[in-house]
Amino acid sequence: MEFLDTPRKNDSFFHISTARKWFEKGREENLHTPLIYAAIEYRLACERVLFELYLFLKNPYEFDREEEKRNLKSTSGLISAIHRVFDNKGFLKLAQIFNQYYALLLTKGKVRIAIIDTGKLHSYWDHLSELCHMQIEPNQTWESKKWVENHYKKIEEIDDYLATIFNEDTTIGWVQLNSIPDQILEIRQDFMDLNIKEKPMKRRVKIAYNTLQGMEKLKKSIIRLT
Repeated sequence: MEFLDTPRKNDSFFHISTARKWFEKGREENLHTPLIYAAIEYRLACERVLFELYLFLKNPYEFDREEEKRNLKSTSGLISAIHRVFDNKGFLKLAQIFNQYYALLLTKGKVRIAIIDTGKLHSYWDHLSELCHMQIEPNQTWESKKWVENHYKKIEEIDDYLATIFNEDTTIGWVQLNSIPDQILEIRQDFMDLNIKEKPMKRRVKIAYNTLQGMEKLKKSIIRLT
């Protein structure tokens, strides 16, 4: 297993790629040990995806680890901190929809930023955590072919979801708000305030973007990516 000699890194993509190697090693024969190692790496991947999202929301260059220690103590604490940036979970999704569309507009479709479901990641994290806990009933856990098979299926589901975040077309990122023109920020705020729906928001943003571009008043927006 050559990948065991690979130096560890501290990013979500590393954890996902390492988890997949363990998964592939054990899936065909439903081996218990690779399943557990895959679960550990997928669990770390879920944590890291959430952290990277929070880092972008807070601005990486202004992130103070000492001030954020309380928010980083647990996965639930981190998710709560993410939601507090927008007052609640629903507004986070709206912000991500705008963020994804505006990044596509800026890059002419070359950069697609993932929309991350914090609730789903938390649920997956909980499931993976159970696999990392003490298994004191062998006949109901690692000695049970059905138990092992069911968990491989669940991990396959988790990997499918993470693949929607990291693939050749999609990644984690955020368009820095202070780099977006005021005219477009006003439309974003209307969308966040539920005054307009998604389609009208996208239509208005595109019109404003093209108008500002034509008037050569479109300042350069900054997109931060993993």
